[in-house]
Amino acid sequence: MGQSAGTAAPEVSEVEPALKRKLGLAEAMALSLRARRAPSSVGGLLGTGVLLWPLYNSVYPVPAFPNNRWPYLVATWLVVGAFLPSLIPAVAAFDKAER
Repeated sequence: MGQSAGTAAPEVSEVEPALKRKLGLAEAMALSLRARRAPSSVGGLLGTGVLLWPLYNSVYPVPAFPNNRWPYLVATWLVVGAFLPSLIPAVAAFDKAER
């Protein structure tokens, strides 16, 4: 659709950080691919793949006693970190104040 005279559309690089926060990883990767940033997209996907290998090996085969607790500890840490801003409003306000 048409734009008003005198206004320019924002560049993808200006909009992309906000989209990453709002849309999530999958949509941001799709935007990056559409913007022809294949090297960055491929690098991000390869990095994710490289990090998934140690995660898989920390769960299978099941390690001996103290080491078999780490995946659960990390999963708990991630869940608490994800929900902490919604549980404690001061944490969410502190995060917004930093931006």
